[in-house]
Amino acid sequence: GNFLPVTVSRDVKAVFAELNAPILRELEANLAVRYDDYEGVGSKTTPKASLRWQPVREVLLRGSVGKGFRAPSLLDLYAPQTSGVSTPGLSDPLRCPTTGDGIRDCTTQFPILNGGNTALKPEESTNTTIGLVLEPTPNISASVDYFKIKLKQTITNGVLADTVLSDLGLYGYLVTRGPVDPAFPTLPGPITQIAQTNTNLGSTNLSGVDIDLRWRIPAGNWGKFTASMNGTYFIKYDTENPDGTFTGQVDQVDTGTGGVLPRWKHNLSINWVRGPWSVTAAQNYQGDYHDIDGTFVDRSDPAFTVPPRDVKAYVTYDLQASYTGVKNLTITGGIRNIFDQDPPYTNAGGQVWFQGGYDPGYADPRGRFFYAKLNYKFF
Repeated sequence: GNFLPVTVSRDVKAVFAELNAPILRELEANLAVRYDDYEGVGSKTTPKASLRWQPVREVLLRGSVGKGFRAPSLLDLYAPQTSGVSTPGLSDPLRCPTTGDGIRDCTTQFPILNGGNTALKPEESTNTTIGLVLEPTPNISASVDYFKIKLKQTITNGVLADTVLSDLGLYGYLVTRGPVDPAFPTLPGPITQIAQTNTNLGSTNLSGVDIDLRWRIPAGNWGKFTASMNGTYFIKYDTENPDGTFTGQVDQVDTGTGGVLPRWKHNLSINWVRGPWSVTAAQNYQGDYHDIDGTFVDRSDPAFTVPPRDVKAYVTYDLQASYTGVKNLTITGGIRNIFDQDPPYTNAGGQVWFQGGYDPGYADPRGRFFYAKLNYKFF
């Protein structure tokens, strides 16, 4: 409730050029370049080059390398800075073991500062892909694409208070303290604020594989079936720490930007078409991952340990049917999350996310969801 109105704007200019260059009958090159200029942020030229080689009809090889650029959004830069409090159950590791103060220092909440940062720098990246597409028959196709991205000056939503307090040697610069308490003259003053404003937090290195499989099955008078699977396997997603080391984020909660990158996720579907009727059944799968620690614990105890906890995989099933038997009219109806699967519990709910108990970027809290659509074309 303490957000203030803000009105900001900026001019953005860009120019783009692209060239397709057939080298051989089976080999084609593509060269592209883009120039962007963001008022108040800066400018950047980003090139890209790619090759496409199809020695025979059934086989295609492709690859690309290029640069990327993302200016901080107006929200990243100018979101009003607001005060709040951390999640409960946190302790000041420098004061709590001595003071035992359950109001200011131990298993309590600390003031935090959220919001934009006008000193943010643009994100820049180097992107590489290489892939293979196979189509042994007109009804079967498979593609596998490897991607590798190195992102610099990653913009994050600040560093969680829990993470800051767990390593003041790295994150102490984000902590503001009050004057020294005369009752404890050898200790630093109590924490008055922990900064969690947007920040550029080093590099991000990620790589993985995208997989796409399709099988079309003619069934004569019964129509046609198409089975397909789209999936992504993350090999790594490493984020840089202030000391230059990297932390793996695959199957982990990203406490800097929020969200989860499960090692494997896919959409598996089968579609049936016969005349004006079409029916699709689908499975949506996201793998399990390692949860972050809860907050109602005494971290000032040197013997403190947290038993590891995993968040279970999230699997839902959908069903959709459509009818086009009336000219210019399409009738569609469906059910999402047929079995009313609840979001799995995670400690990140209430820490990384405002929503308590679940991750809104990983699971949908609405449960089973019915929908219907009518689409009519007048021309």
